Amino acid sequence: MEKRILIIEDNLDIVSLLSCVLEDYDILVDSAYDEVKIKECLSTYNYNIIFLDLNLPGFNTLDFLKNNSHGSNLNFIILTGEVNLCEPDFMSLGIKDFLYKPFSLSDVDQILKKYLY
Repeated sequence: MEKRILIIEDNLDIVSLLSCVLEDYDILVDSAYDEVKIKECLSTYNYNIIFLDLNLPGFNTLDFLKNNSHGSNLNFIILTGEVNLCEPDFMSLGIKDFLYKPFSLSDVDQILKKYLY
């Protein structure tokens, strides 16, 4: 079965790094950094994992998660540099996990093993 991941992130270096790593796993990758593209991607494809930047400029991540109409089966992984988050609060919004910036390839591998394989 084909695996597809959406990266919602405005830092192109992070998008590029994640894309390269994921493509090495033969995973299809889409990316978005604005609300229009995010909605387009979500209405077009089914994603196994969505990497979601917590502080995307011009986009309220928390409101997006609260109003998520795309199903509770989505594996939202928060991308963040903030280390003092109250993770249980986010888990109630459907967040499955966190990937803290800067992250290593090993961190990405652990996420993939946990939610894809």
